[in-house]
Amino acid sequence: MDRKYDVFIESERGTGKKLGYILPIINYISMIQESDGCESTDVPVAVILMKDMDVCKEVELKISKLYPNVKIGHLFGYSKDINMINEIYKDCDIIIASIVRFIKVIEDDNFSSFKNAISKTNFIVVEESEELVELFWDNYLKLLCCDFFNRKAPEQIRIFSSCGLVDLTPEMFMKKYAQDDYVIMKFQNNVDCPPKESTKPFPAFDAPDIHKKENVFGKNFQDFVNYSDIIVSRPQHNIIVNNFTNNQHFTSNRSYNRHSFPVIYDGYGTNNFVDFLRPRHIVDTFSNNYCNLYYQEQKRVQQSPITPLEEPRIISQFHSDQNYPDYLIEEVEDNELDSLSFMDSFTSTGILRKLGVLKINIFDSFNKLLEILKSIFEMDNTFKVITFIKRPEGCKYASYYCRCHGLNSRAITRVHDTDNAKKNLQFFEATDGAVLFVEDKYKNSLIRNLRAHVVITLNLPDTEDDFEEKIRYLGDVNGNGGLFIIMGTRDTVNKEWIKRRMNNMKRGVF
Repeated sequence: MDRKYDVFIESERGTGKKLGYILPIINYISMIQESDGCESTDVPVAVILMKDMDVCKEVELKISKLYPNVKIGHLFGYSKDINMINEIYKDCDIIIASIVRFIKVIEDDNFSSFKNAISKTNFIVVEESEELVELFWDNYLKLLCCDFFNRKAPEQIRIFSSCGLVDLTPEMFMKKYAQDDYVIMKFQNNVDCPPKESTKPFPAFDAPDIHKKENVFGKNFQDFVNYSDIIVSRPQHNIIVNNFTNNQHFTSNRSYNRHSFPVIYDGYGTNNFVDFLRPRHIVDTFSNNYCNLYYQEQKRVQQSPITPLEEPRIISQFHSDQNYPDYLIEEVEDNELDSLSFMDSFTSTGILRKLGVLKINIFDSFNKLLEILKSIFEMDNTFKVITFIKRPEGCKYASYYCRCHGLNSRAITRVHDTDNAKKNLQFFEATDGAVLFVEDKYKNSLIRNLRAHVVITLNLPDTEDDFEEKIRYLGDVNGNGGLFIIMGTRDTVNKEWIKRRMNNMKRGVF
């Protein structure tokens, strides 16, 4: 713990990231407990935050197995907050919390002493951080990193664990949420490493002058020959994590149960191992057979004659759905789109007739969306509605949720193969009073002619250019239609360009 760097860990799911941060923390706790001058304190050593209660239980189980002497406090589940906090005050080492429950507690004025204590913790761990930069979860992360924990303890270390960011690079993420300088760790399926005897701990170096946050192994170090093996993934699929406390290396023996592929040329003249240290180049290499495997699996799914309607297929276990590259999305020939004549149903298209802006609570966004959709179809049960949602999981859940409440709904996302997407579009075209959920980043010629009476965006971080682009999906019949609804949290709907557009609409300026 000599150098207080914030840490970003990125690796595929199931590769040992949790052990990567648990082991150094419990090692630190064990050293404190074994030291002669150990004193009881109400400040926990670590606060571990995550989105899912099941993940909270998983992390607690791992910690308990590795070090039974550690005292764990809970902030998740269905117990009352006051009972949990009274339990935590009994000399707790680690607090494991669901992020929603944690936010609820720190916003409660009745727990001021508790909040003061936990804000000074040594370690803050944010699990599944890639999901906390999406939609309304970003508000939570900002509140935690930029407000509640912001420089309350100068020696504090923030650890962000991720399976893979979508719209941000690790450096962009850390410049936004790290407290000071940071280290980025990214692991591959298989990396041919330098010889084992060359592996060494982080080199000592003098702290730089006061400066903006930066990746200490990006811009502060230029000689990658001397520091190239700081953190590597062994060919046996074991993750090596450098322990800052005592310079030991811990190995997480979690097998991938996958094929191994060599690493391709990384753009810096290296074929054998990944360069972790070049400025602005924090591991962007993939396996040689990676794209071919994805493409073959995609073709196999598309050719299946029994692929069920509205069932997205996870096409490759090597590639998470949020990272599908756009160039792998198949374009459809024009003659395949002849039957999808959405524009024929409207007298005019691409014209904004009405604009509505609705501020929603982050906890009930889908309930509010359902209310809006029901009111639209009560107004006119022949209307068609397109709703843009950021992630494919959100689209699929929204479609299922609406169908459970009696609405005609379908979804198209990047995890739908072309046949399924086309069937869902055909259903949308042929059905009056239907809603289609579209992933915001979906780019396919299938939706080129897509039009609807109403377009809704659900808490998207859109710019005015994005808004103008989505207006083209509007259609109306002799002025009946052309309604655009922006639904979002306070930060989303209070953007200056939205206020300006609303004022213009009130004055009759479209």
